[in-house]
Amino acid sequence: MVVQLRKMVPVEVIQKGDLLALDFARVGAFAKQRRPKPVKRVVKRKKRVERAPASLVERLMGEEKVYTGKRISLDLKDVELPNVFRLFADISGMNILVTDDVRGRVTLRLVDVPWDQALDIILETHNLGMEKVGNVIRISTLQRLQKEKEARAKAVKAKETLEPLVTELMPISYSKASELAPKVKDLLSPRGSVSVDERTNILIVKDVREKVEEARELVRRLDSQTPQVLIDAKIVEASTEFKKELGISWGGRINASWGGDEARLSGGTEGTLKEAGTTDYVVNLPAAVEVGEGGALNLLVGNLPARFFEVKLSAMEKEGLGKIISSPRVTTLDHKEAYIEQGVRIPYLKLTEEGTVSTEFIDATLKLTVTPHVTADGHVRMEIECSKETPDWSRQVMGEPTIKKSKAKTEVMAKNGEVVVLGGIYEYDKSGSTHGVPGLKDIPLLGWFFKKKTREQTKRELMIFIAPRIVAPRELAAKP
Repeated sequence: MVVQLRKMVPVEVIQKGDLLALDFARVGAFAKQRRPKPVKRVVKRKKRVERAPASLVERLMGEEKVYTGKRISLDLKDVELPNVFRLFADISGMNILVTDDVRGRVTLRLVDVPWDQALDIILETHNLGMEKVGNVIRISTLQRLQKEKEARAKAVKAKETLEPLVTELMPISYSKASELAPKVKDLLSPRGSVSVDERTNILIVKDVREKVEEARELVRRLDSQTPQVLIDAKIVEASTEFKKELGISWGGRINASWGGDEARLSGGTEGTLKEAGTTDYVVNLPAAVEVGEGGALNLLVGNLPARFFEVKLSAMEKEGLGKIISSPRVTTLDHKEAYIEQGVRIPYLKLTEEGTVSTEFIDATLKLTVTPHVTADGHVRMEIECSKETPDWSRQVMGEPTIKKSKAKTEVMAKNGEVVVLGGIYEYDKSGSTHGVPGLKDIPLLGWFFKKKTREQTKRELMIFIAPRIVAPRELAAKP
């Protein structure tokens, strides 16, 4: 620091911490003036967020340059480059070597910049580069560094050409050797080769020692035990049926005669009266009462066979509950599709184009197809297709049953051991019917003698549950 005064005056230098204060004596016209009060200067410094430490070459040679060196100020004029780099060696405390082809001079003025940024500016300005050799920074021209890099590459290639080849057998335990061979081939030198022994599942690798070791490390990492996944599915089908019928049948006969003439009045519908044993039904609308399903009441009044009246009341109510649980299970490797199927094959007749009849089969099965994918965090992603086909003997075509089919196809993610509901189907059928004599069946109360009423309800519900479980390897299961 240079201070220029008009004339010589006594001065006192005072040091306070890292500050220097100059106290000039007041003489002449300034002697009577009061000493000014000291001015306090508060400097606020922003806190820097430093990144993970990196080497000088990595920071300066990287795509995104980050300068973290100590801030300096430089004012140089026509200074030789080797001397400038010696100055940077003192500032940074690093070992710097400058080759003899680095020539030139530099003139610059930099204020409060990181020293590594200043070094980078000088290197770029003079087409220079640097490389790290051990703990030494070597500075040279870019042209020389490029030639040296190419020469080293040629030397390595020549060494590989002269180095003897070795052959090594690498047994594969959990993968297919044919699947790993292309990946190993990418690591080998032009002289190297890899072949597969399908019988023993062994890779035969031939190359220089260094490349063979790289191939061995790659195989060690890739040939790991593939997780197994147990897929436990449950298909629950519940059904509720309700049916109610109320019917009536009645008939009779009246015979009369006078003067040799005879008159007869009787029913004419089909059917045979239970007690009278005649076909004199007027209304024959009984409920479908079978053994164990309902009841009936029969009343006969009259004098057979001349005149009589017979009535039969019948009623039936049926309620059924059903629950079917199917639980297919299958275990497969990660990323491998597996399926399990169980059911029957139903034969049916088919007329061919030649006019002959052949027998073919249609499947009615329960089938589960799944492809699991185990994620790194222990979840299981599954591609699932689940279907259930059952013969419906209540609906037949030419004596052959129709096929009831329920199917779900989806892709879900679940935790290990978590139960997931894939989906469900809910059906509700409600029907009712009234059969009777037109007009008469609609008469209040009296109309029950001329009609039959049926009411039916059916509920069906299908739910599909999936629970994946990762099967632990044997060696892990053996550990306490």
